[in-house]
Amino acid sequence: MNAYDFDDTILSGDTEVYFWKYIFDNFKKALPYKEQAYKYRKLQQEGKCSREISRPVIYRFLKEFDDISEVVTKFWALHEKFIKPWYALAYEKTDVIISGTPLFLLKPIMQKLGIKNVIATKMDERTGELDGLWNYGEEKVRRFKEIYGDIRPEKFYSDSLSDLPMARLAKEAFIVRNDDISPWSDL
Repeated sequence: MNAYDFDDTILSGDTEVYFWKYIFDNFKKALPYKEQAYKYRKLQQEGKCSREISRPVIYRFLKEFDDISEVVTKFWALHEKFIKPWYALAYEKTDVIISGTPLFLLKPIMQKLGIKNVIATKMDERTGELDGLWNYGEEKVRRFKEIYGDIRPEKFYSDSLSDLPMARLAKEAFIVRNDDISPWSDL
């Protein structure tokens, strides 16, 4: 089995950023949440609060939607074009996607790509509340081992140095920069 980060690895760009823009550009009922969402995103980026604090605030707009899954499906119809072409050549049925992106956001695109094994942040799609920690850094390894035990990925691909713990777990690891894939050298 091979494991992949998703954003900026398989997807060109960041799912959450694309989704927030889509929501705030297309749904007036979400606009009252926009300023606070971007404020908390900036605070998190500056290291002044964790994702566990910022994301439930950012996703408060979810409570305005009766069926966010329909919205997410329409979102992916417009954004699936950002899947990098190299992944279609690398795809295997046993692939595992391990991402910080909330699971409810990934479900439609994972189904379309034929990926059944997804480890992502657990978030209530009605409220934005988290169920556990953000799936990031060491948490990715903990959650991977919780499901797969002592099995190690044959290969792991990521764009982010925050994924060094997963890279160390894999038998081989690769850093992805745009469409360039090279061996991870800092193991």
